[in-house]
Amino acid sequence: MNYKVVDKDRYYRKGVFDHFTMDCKCSTSMTARIDVTRLVNHSKANGTKFYINFLYILSKVLNSRDDYKMGYLWEDEALICYDQINPIQYCFHEDTETCTPVYTTYYEDYKTFYDNALKDLEEAKKTREYKLDMQGHQNWFDASYISWLSYDALNIELPDGYLHFPPIVNWGRYREENGRLMMPVSVRLNHAVADGYLLANVFRLLEKEIASFTHATLYTDRLILRKWEESDAESMYELCKDPDIGPIAGWPPHQSVEDSRNIIRNALNGAEAYAICLKEDNKAIGCIELKLYGGNMNDLAQNYDECELGYWLGKPYWGQGIMPEAGRELLRHAFEDVEFEKVWCGYYDGNNKSKRVQEKLGFKFQWTSEDVDVPLMHETRTGHVNLMTKEDWEELKTRS
Repeated sequence: MNYKVVDKDRYYRKGVFDHFTMDCKCSTSMTARIDVTRLVNHSKANGTKFYINFLYILSKVLNSRDDYKMGYLWEDEALICYDQINPIQYCFHEDTETCTPVYTTYYEDYKTFYDNALKDLEEAKKTREYKLDMQGHQNWFDASYISWLSYDALNIELPDGYLHFPPIVNWGRYREENGRLMMPVSVRLNHAVADGYLLANVFRLLEKEIASFTHATLYTDRLILRKWEESDAESMYELCKDPDIGPIAGWPPHQSVEDSRNIIRNALNGAEAYAICLKEDNKAIGCIELKLYGGNMNDLAQNYDECELGYWLGKPYWGQGIMPEAGRELLRHAFEDVEFEKVWCGYYDGNNKSKRVQEKLGFKFQWTSEDVDVPLMHETRTGHVNLMTKEDWEELKTRS
């Protein structure tokens, strides 16, 4: 158990810390539902347990920021930050209707964590003792699954006199809402070391980590469609600084490698954003994405079972059939793996290359709109909208 002592006089939350350790000792908690559809499907497809997969993601999130790893040594009145915090699972025994705490060490390596967490649970099933050991496990946080209910709110109170800084996290059964599987998660943090931003950020990080954990890698005869990495920024910039790439699709040329890196971090970090790579060197030569309903970059999808296809390809790779090849595989993934019902796609007037790609893929024309706002280019254009339904996809498969 390693930790560093935090200088309370220089602590960036000093004012808040003083107030909520002396004047108003209290916790702050929040319950929200997060979308776990992809994690459920990923777990089923890989034959792994959803519960342990979520526990791993939760542990990774809480270890990603020092604010969630704080502790307090009451003997010395010292504020500390642990190098690592680990989850306390709970094994429920049906026969006695009691729980046994299960101390599982967090490992960043997924397989190591998964195997150990599963082994720890199996060992806990052999006893009915409570075996709580707070003194021997000070850098551990409570992580409890309430499997009997999909609840809407949960509140955990701690005595005002005791400064308990480790997070307390509970989650309930997921349930279907508008075609998605939504799971209630409750997070309790001590207000002395966390505020509403840090509390809400746990949920944001959970959703981001679920997207990263479940991101697929797809293959065609010539291509790999994989998750974008920040190390792709240089190759992206070399392609996207070309004025023939972005403006016709509605975005300006990239101005620097850092510009490209920021776009990878902030715009291409979605669950269905893929770098198009040639198998021979795995170097990013283009981008293809399923833009999900509710996302900032989606303009056309109208429900959770719909998405919008977007793409671009570096100029040196035009005319080689690469984009139709990538598009067919991503459409297969959309309809057969993720089980979307509709995939929308559009292009601006004059973008004949994009029009031809959509025609080759089998999209059907829906409508044309005048004066479509193109915010990144500070102008309006004429836009054309196409659609492919799951029925269309099945029909295309029978003809190919």
